[in-house]
Amino acid sequence: MALVPSTAASISALQAFAGRVGLGDDVVALEEKLRNASLVLDAAREMEIRNEALVESLPELQDEVYGAEEVLDVIDYFRMKAELDADVDMLDENEIDESMRNADVEMPDESDYSMDDGDEIDGGSDGSSDNCEVSNLVDLADVAEQGSSNALVSAHGNSVVHATRRVELDKDELLLQICEIGRSLGQFADHVCEALKLEELDRIALAKQGNENRRRLTTPYLTETKIYGRDLERDQIVELLTGDPRHNQNFVVLPIVGNGGIGKTALAQYVYSDPRVKAHFDTMMWVCVSLNFDIVRLTTHMLECITGMDQGGNANLTLLQEMLKDELKGCRVLLVLDDIWDIKDSSKWSRLVAPLGSNQQGKGNAILVTTRNQSVATAVCTLTPIALYGLRKEDFRECFRAYAFGGEKGNYKLHSIGRKIADRLKGYPLAAKSVGGLLRKRIDFDRWSRIFENNEWISNRDADDSEFEKDLIELNTLQRKKLKSLMLFGSFGSTFATRFHFVADVICNLRTLRISGIEDDGDILSGFGHCIHLRYLRATRQEYDKHNPWLERYDRHFPKELCRLYRLQFLNVGVDCYLSTLTKSFSNLVNLRHFICHEENHSELSEVSKLASLQELRMFRVRKEAGFHMEQLANLSELGSLSVFGLENLVTKDEATNAKLLDREHLRSLCLNWDASRMYANPDMEKDVLEGLQPHAALNHLQISGYMSASLPTWLGEASSFINLRSIHLEDCQPLRSLPPFVHLKCLKKLHLSRIYGTTEVSTHSLEELIIEEVEQLERWIIQDKFSLLAAELQVLEIKGCPKLRELPFSCSASAQTVSIDLFPLLHHFIIHDCPLLMPLPALPLGPKVLRMTIVNVGSPLYKSLSYYQFKSLSYYQTLILDGTENLTTPNGVFSLHNLGALSDLSLRSCSNLTWFSWEEVFQQLGSMKKLNFVGCPKLLSMPAAQKEEYYNKDNSLPALENLTIESCCIRGNRLAHVLSLLPSLSCLELTDCPGEAGDECMLMIPIGSLTSLKELCITNCIDLSCGNKEGFIGLTSLETLRIGECPKLLSSLIPDNEEGGQSLRRSILLPLSLQRMVLDGVSEKLLPLSSLTSLKDLGITDSSDLKSIDLHSCTSLEEIGIHRSGALSSCKAKGVQRRSQCFLPTAGKDLDR
Repeated sequence: MALVPSTAASISALQAFAGRVGLGDDVVALEEKLRNASLVLDAAREMEIRNEALVESLPELQDEVYGAEEVLDVIDYFRMKAELDADVDMLDENEIDESMRNADVEMPDESDYSMDDGDEIDGGSDGSSDNCEVSNLVDLADVAEQGSSNALVSAHGNSVVHATRRVELDKDELLLQICEIGRSLGQFADHVCEALKLEELDRIALAKQGNENRRRLTTPYLTETKIYGRDLERDQIVELLTGDPRHNQNFVVLPIVGNGGIGKTALAQYVYSDPRVKAHFDTMMWVCVSLNFDIVRLTTHMLECITGMDQGGNANLTLLQEMLKDELKGCRVLLVLDDIWDIKDSSKWSRLVAPLGSNQQGKGNAILVTTRNQSVATAVCTLTPIALYGLRKEDFRECFRAYAFGGEKGNYKLHSIGRKIADRLKGYPLAAKSVGGLLRKRIDFDRWSRIFENNEWISNRDADDSEFEKDLIELNTLQRKKLKSLMLFGSFGSTFATRFHFVADVICNLRTLRISGIEDDGDILSGFGHCIHLRYLRATRQEYDKHNPWLERYDRHFPKELCRLYRLQFLNVGVDCYLSTLTKSFSNLVNLRHFICHEENHSELSEVSKLASLQELRMFRVRKEAGFHMEQLANLSELGSLSVFGLENLVTKDEATNAKLLDREHLRSLCLNWDASRMYANPDMEKDVLEGLQPHAALNHLQISGYMSASLPTWLGEASSFINLRSIHLEDCQPLRSLPPFVHLKCLKKLHLSRIYGTTEVSTHSLEELIIEEVEQLERWIIQDKFSLLAAELQVLEIKGCPKLRELPFSCSASAQTVSIDLFPLLHHFIIHDCPLLMPLPALPLGPKVLRMTIVNVGSPLYKSLSYYQFKSLSYYQTLILDGTENLTTPNGVFSLHNLGALSDLSLRSCSNLTWFSWEEVFQQLGSMKKLNFVGCPKLLSMPAAQKEEYYNKDNSLPALENLTIESCCIRGNRLAHVLSLLPSLSCLELTDCPGEAGDECMLMIPIGSLTSLKELCITNCIDLSCGNKEGFIGLTSLETLRIGECPKLLSSLIPDNEEGGQSLRRSILLPLSLQRMVLDGVSEKLLPLSSLTSLKDLGITDSSDLKSIDLHSCTSLEEIGIHRSGALSSCKAKGVQRRSQCFLPTAGKDLDR
């Protein structure tokens, strides 16, 4: 999107006004020259120009165009102001506009259109002249996303610019400006046009320049002939980098940290060029980092510094670092990393400097870093950072004198005033260069004195804010460049407004203003009220984040000064920002096209008809009071999107017709809303009103909500002319008996039906999106196209709360359609809830791109619910949860395995007849599955006797499975052991509430040589479970975490008998030496022998009332012990435990021996 020029009617209005004040012919002539110059510039933009002089002339011609536009803007400003004040006939052509005497093209002073706090400007008109190009900061995202979430500052507090006097149009001064600018513009455009005709030109495609090419670049070579006042710092750094104590270290890191403009880069260059440094280091590299800390790019630049050869875009970091390591072998290296803004990931720093650390043959390497960020300096330094401050007074005066006078001596008075100016710059070399260079352009005592006497030209702030001062100094130097675009980002304090107003003369010609992150409640924006040329204003709290679209509303005041920006076309304060002080004067913004704010603000726009250029109105609420009647919409001929609320306040068709929606040829989206919660409705009256709201046939999107008639208007009947309609949304139209003839709307792609109680059938052609909610009488959805067309196009299908729905186009018994594995190639959302009579569905998912699928309370005999999720940002992670029935024994007819190729997490619940062995082939086909969960499947490990020998001879391994959870399923020891033997990558096993099968001993068998990857084992509430291996869990050599809770037989089976041959032996629990963390709940043993667990770090014991003693001999790695609700415990033998271990014993025995 781009801001557009005004219409011809607006130009005519300007010409008519100019004629009345005696400037008519001159304005017409200037407009003609402006059009010619614009054509020349447009032609030049399409050409490749080799003539450097001509290239340099084009920006000058653009400046001339801006100058002409600004003169016309000033005249048009007075035209609109006069119309809004209804005071055209009272214009006094002889009063002098003092604000236009002191510059080439000046705007009216703030006081030209100031109002007292109680004043309001009423009235208005549409249109104005605007033949300029506007900054490309305006884009489609601003409108499509409806802005960012930001704050607009309030209009209360101390004003930045105060009202002083009222000044009117000066015809003589404007006539002089028109003549001068017209002559200059015409001659310049003619010269450029002739040059373009003589130039041999070729059309080229301009490649977009990336951020890499726009970043700030520095070199190791001194850019200044002399460095002032940094000799001490240079010598200190040289000593630190080259001193003897550093020779035996692989490398040291020394940061130089300080504010922007303080001279960090110049000091680094000073050190880099020092002979002592060049003599000490064998290899020296200079790399400018700037904003992008990309280790591949930085390593490439380091290589190029050494070899002098282009590395050809090699993006393999390992190869680059190997090459760098070879180049540095045996060398003592100095690396300068200049201007590091941020290092978000500390591991990137470690990887970047790794080649220097591995250079064992070249000790004494050094890295010199410059940064304005103290956190960066702290993160990377091995030596105390060098904090850089402003130059000492005498050094700085000498530096300033060099920039301000150059080779000229100047007189005593100039030197005196120069010293006073220098003392205000706080020792910043960049400030000396910027201000000194500005003063040097005109070495004149009177001029220097005026600059010095203007106390607001630079603020007295602490050293911490000097970066802000440097920015303002640079901004001040732009005065003669007629600044057109200004962006302010960051977080500024409450004093920002009072310190910023000194640049008012600079910003008066702004076209584009963007402010982000300013929380101040002062008058920052009100200070821009004099920028009458402003077209684009975006003032938001923060940048819009598409990954976090949920924004919370907040309130801000709207400065009334902004209601004078009659040329403003785009205003964005963020969709979360509610402007609490909108008044009638807001409608003075007669050229406003886009107003992005909280939607409630749109409903409060009184006399919105004055905003004739407005393109979207998100909420127009019909009211009884003046300024909110339907006829307010009649003048909004540019509307592309409109939402009307409060239609229950209309009582006749004529009132609706007054909106003239039928004439809105640009209208693409229309939302019509009645209050669905109203107590009374007149169906006949509402049908008449809806008849009168017929939109133009070019409409694309229609929504009707709260409509209480049984039938729709004739303009939605079979003879409907809405051939371009792409989406329809009918909501809360409860009595509606007949639906529009969707099959005749050939462009219709999206259909939403919600809370419509009188419809039994929906008939459509193929759609991309269908959402049906609480259409209680609906029995079937029928498509009139070929089924293959629907399958090829459908992307979203959601049906909820349709208790009588029996048939869908793809229900298994709906037709003779054959359901293939790629039935719906574009489908990504498939949701059906609470449709108990619906015929069974085909195998799911219905397509390979499904992101979300939930089936709940649908007429399938195999399952109660099915949920499937795939995260778009994590396409490799997919999860499916199936809550089955007793009829689900095999996967036949349930899953379309070809569409589950990336499934990583499968949960099967309440499948009382499901067995592992009948589903095993399915598990094998899901090659990406990493997690498998069974809950409430009592026959999981059951297998018919006839299949045993045949089954055990098969290789049915699942190599990718990492997590297995079995809950409330009967355990058969040998069969579970066989299942576990098929899982070579298993790292986590959980068994919960698993009883033994009737007549069979419940035993956990660990398959020999298997489970070598198992790291975590959790067994809880398995009362009958015991370990069937004599060696216990010792064979689980990778096990690190173990939890056993309420499993008395299992724990007893892991502790061997303590007597052998009549001799008492020290017992040792049968657990692996690799174990590091263990939690035991409900220990029934009196003695717990853990002395063999030499790697154990954390031990937790709870609810063990019988436990009396714990043997922790040789547990030398133990760091933390937690014992809870174990009152009988009186002995904890831990001779080898480290003293640094912590022990928490809240309810252990009082006389515990440690």
